Amino acid sequence: MKKNSMKADKFCYIQSSNESQNLCFNLQEGESLQLTFIVLGDVKVNNHIIINLDGENAACSLRGLWLINGDADVNFDVKMNHHVANCTSDQLFKGIANDRAKSNFFGLINVSTDAQKSDARQQCHNLLLSDDARAYAKPQLEIYADDVICTHGATVGRLNDDELFYMRSRGISLDEAKKIQLKVFAAAPLDFVTKDTASHLEDWINAISL
Repeated sequence: MKKNSMKADKFCYIQSSNESQNLCFNLQEGESLQLTFIVLGDVKVNNHIIINLDGENAACSLRGLWLINGDADVNFDVKMNHHVANCTSDQLFKGIANDRAKSNFFGLINVSTDAQKSDARQQCHNLLLSDDARAYAKPQLEIYADDVICTHGATVGRLNDDELFYMRSRGISLDEAKKIQLKVFAAAPLDFVTKDTASHLEDWINAISL
């Protein structure tokens, strides 16, 4: 397992082959981390990420996006450990699955008794583009402090028919309307990536067969 420590840093992992990540980041006082994972295509990926907030006023923003198809099998196991007071963590994961692709997300936020004034948030949202695609999400909270803000949530759904109908009534083709929905859905986890990476992902969405 790779262990990293930094003052303020940003990492982006783009996974388009059967390579997994096993990472641990230890953040000390005042350090910050922006971490993004992007998974593409028909791949088998098992990512294990541990973030330890070990110093006061440490902050972590964690993002993930998977655009998967074929027989892809993508798994994320994320543990965010708030060990001391006055730390923040913000997690947003989104997935789009087509064909027979499957994703699993397990996320645990642990807030210890010494981690008062923690602010921890975690969301995982999924879109399924075929009847055979599957997505499972299990965000969890373990809170042992009483003066904290902690939220979590997860959804699995399909493209919004009402939005598609509205766009089609404005002269937009069905295929284009679907692509617009997908691009809007996928945009939020990309707030830390470069313009070139965002453009590459837009091209990837344009190539999806719906």
